[in-house]
Amino acid sequence: MAKINETNRIELQEAIKPYKTRIQEILGKEKTVLNAIRSGCDDIPGEKIMLCEDMIYVSSLYMAQNELSLKILEVKNNDALNEARKVLYRAIIYLEDLVSNFIDVSYSELAEKLFANGQVFSQYVDVNGVPSISEPDNPNGSLFAIEGLVSPDGRVLGKMGHNERTMGADANGSSVDLIKNI
Repeated sequence: MAKINETNRIELQEAIKPYKTRIQEILGKEKTVLNAIRSGCDDIPGEKIMLCEDMIYVSSLYMAQNELSLKILEVKNNDALNEARKVLYRAIIYLEDLVSNFIDVSYSELAEKLFANGQVFSQYVDVNGVPSISEPDNPNGSLFAIEGLVSPDGRVLGKMGHNERTMGADANGSSVDLIKNI
């Protein structure tokens, strides 16, 4: 049973302070590096690899916040988990920028091929069933609203969302428990 009371909330806030501070430091560094890249930095590939590593580290800090929430309050910190997903997505974007020079296909062309091959298993949609690329219908900000893919032979399924964690929906069709403040 969850132990949510004022004392435990304060304990959690104190416990996650160093994580939040470190996250803010790294995100500030990210902005500085991106500005340097925009103004003509000499080592763009090296900087993007470092940004990727930083984003992976930031995601681990968000996941640590979730672990502390589980330990102290006995409740998941969905906000921290969603932020972890978002920074991992940014890490992927930084890597994609690097490898796109070596892989002769843009993301949009790849998406077209995935749809044409029937490999898009599921998409984030709004209440009308229309694919959505914005929150709250698409909590991860997935391009082309892609939520799940299957391998070309159909034997391997990969999913982004966790619809199995959804307990119910509000009047707009958004999950009431997946994206929830603690």
